Amino acid sequence: SAGGAGGEGGSAGGGMGGAGGVGGGMGGAGGGVTGTALLLAGAANEMVGGEFHGVDPWMTALIAGLTADPPSVALMGPSSGLGVIRASNGNQLQFATWSGGVWVPFGAVAPLITTRGRPAAVALSGAAHVIYQGENYKHYHGIYQGGAWNPMDAPVGPAGAQSFGPNPAAAAAIEATGEVLIAFPGNDNGIYAQSFVGGAWQNAIGFNQTNVMLTPAAARLGAGGDALLVFISGSQVRWVSRTGGVWGVPADIATALSLTEPALAPIAGGAVLAFRGTNDKLYTSFFTSAGQSWSQPAALGNFTTLKPPSLAAGILGADAELAFVDAATGKAMHARLSNMAWSAPAAVGNGGSGVAIASVP
Repeated sequence: SAGGAGGEGGSAGGGMGGAGGVGGGMGGAGGGVTGTALLLAGAANEMVGGEFHGVDPWMTALIAGLTADPPSVALMGPSSGLGVIRASNGNQLQFATWSGGVWVPFGAVAPLITTRGRPAAVALSGAAHVIYQGENYKHYHGIYQGGAWNPMDAPVGPAGAQSFGPNPAAAAAIEATGEVLIAFPGNDNGIYAQSFVGGAWQNAIGFNQTNVMLTPAAARLGAGGDALLVFISGSQVRWVSRTGGVWGVPADIATALSLTEPALAPIAGGAVLAFRGTNDKLYTSFFTSAGQSWSQPAALGNFTTLKPPSLAAGILGADAELAFVDAATGKAMHARLSNMAWSAPAAVGNGGSGVAIASVP
């Protein structure tokens, strides 16, 4: 549920100011910028935006806006990004843009468009696709491109068959197929996948599951059209993959237990998963596409978290970028995966309501 009323839009955003924490250096690289990571986090009375290029420290800026939920962020290019939130004041769907290192403060997508939870944002072919859940529990689709929204509130699903469920959807961009893939829990406590391809929504595909209530996670696998979903059934973390256009049978990830939405990102040969365990520790596990298998989940040091983590593909030689909120300090933290090992997490800024990270190579 939403927190107390807070400021919306209005006051100036800002360019990237003083340096934030160093996000675990990956060593020098010749030839200047070879990737961008963008982070968005909640703070006490505003949002924190962060920009990272793999070598220099994070550059951060305060952005007018307030949410009680984790935000979402998408990068349409190396100098163009979009953040979306559910505003604490009135549940309004709000967005902020980032261009050339400067954030424009959060403002309404439209005055009467609201959402009941965290929206999802992914970038595909230079556009940001935002999937959000209305207060009627139905899923909607907005596309931001060229400085404008079109559409703002299209129904998710074929004509006359709008998708709905108890909680918001997750989303992933599958570049090879020009597809926005979403996954969401259904009112039957099952899990569903649905694709937006060629400007139209396909029928939802259901998996015969039970006790699924939380928002899942979705990611592409490899450079083709393969994909991976991770979801929570009761407290058991489960997965299902799509290979050659065909979905498999869901299965457990051994010893993985959670009561919070998970996070996924593609890596070479598979994917990386991050989740908050039932003991509040932060865990990661690695999926190998060739063997369709998972590594034993391992805790990231002694860190604990009360919010969902966020993952993005790695930049400047890293395999993945991880962001999470440290429960002990309330700080948004960043760690980098290289050669299947995580760098020491470093603080970027205040974490507050949650954190999101996105990247482009």
